[in-house]
Amino acid sequence: MWKKEVESNLITNVVNFGKLLKELKEKELNGFIKVEGWNFKDYLIISNGNLIKILRIEENTKKTLDIKGYSLPSEAKLSIYESSPLLTANICKNFDFESMQTLLISGYGSEVFYSRLGIIDFNNFSKFISKTNFTGYIVVYNPVHIYANMFFSEGKLIGINTGKNWDQNAYSELKGRIRDGFISAFHIDNEDVNILCSLKFGYKINGENTGFAVSENERVIQFVFEGMEVKTLKINDESIEELTLGEIQDKKFFSVSYTENFNTLEFNFEEIFEESETYIEREKVRKLKEFFIDIMGPVGSILWDKVFESAGISQEKITLNELKYIVSKLSSEIPEEDVRNEFIRKVQEVLNEITS
Repeated sequence: MWKKEVESNLITNVVNFGKLLKELKEKELNGFIKVEGWNFKDYLIISNGNLIKILRIEENTKKTLDIKGYSLPSEAKLSIYESSPLLTANICKNFDFESMQTLLISGYGSEVFYSRLGIIDFNNFSKFISKTNFTGYIVVYNPVHIYANMFFSEGKLIGINTGKNWDQNAYSELKGRIRDGFISAFHIDNEDVNILCSLKFGYKINGENTGFAVSENERVIQFVFEGMEVKTLKINDESIEELTLGEIQDKKFFSVSYTENFNTLEFNFEEIFEESETYIEREKVRKLKEFFIDIMGPVGSILWDKVFESAGISQEKITLNELKYIVSKLSSEIPEEDVRNEFIRKVQEVLNEITS
């Protein structure tokens, strides 16, 4: 996750924010602006020169700020960085082991290659992975969202993780909903691959002494095997750092049943990453949003925006597959079964109009 400093230690009081954004757009910068105040940090994520997301980090909490209403805080320090999109995706992620699982470590290890998804020949890609006996993981992401980790042992795919979902469920979640994304491959030890993939069989809080000791406040993950520290990773805003603590810290423990022998997964990479050309008309998306708000009340608008944001999907241009994914997430937010079914029925009417 590389970065290069472009400008540093500017004082926000003397910066013309509008002119700065215009210059970055002309340069088609990929990276971020960091604004540091006394007790907060703002990260302004820039992709191809466009400001696409603003995060405020305050006391270890992250919240998204409105781009249109944002103005530079006074008497703060401003720096500009060119960086990899995986670094900005790392900045945007929340430290939540139970929902993120292996996505938290995305970017750790020795990077083998990095590319845009759109230019990869996945048939040759699969042959390359097999021929080189690749051991490690491939992370799929865009500048603000990490979609998945795909784990390999000696050239064989043994696990796909999208957070809570693994393998077939993860495959279904990914299929056809990724566009304008990136892919990076990282080599890590086979033992690390095994313990991470052991998460697919579930975990117990506390219990056995093999698994992961996690401190959310310190943003630290310890890999533990039979009571011994194997590896400790510190997830910083702009990096992932390996530490040696020497002993298991008093943290929340997620115990797993450690496995070494995994079945090879047969997945069609081209099918996962094929781009859907069917886009939903903005008017139909707007009507669905209004219907969802009618069902949920004032909180509906907040939930709607939150689901789109966490999925890294734009409301301005959404594909059919992306809409199906969003609907599954929105439906889970509706507690009453009859109301939930009514929402799904309304969505199906829209889908039938599109596909008929």
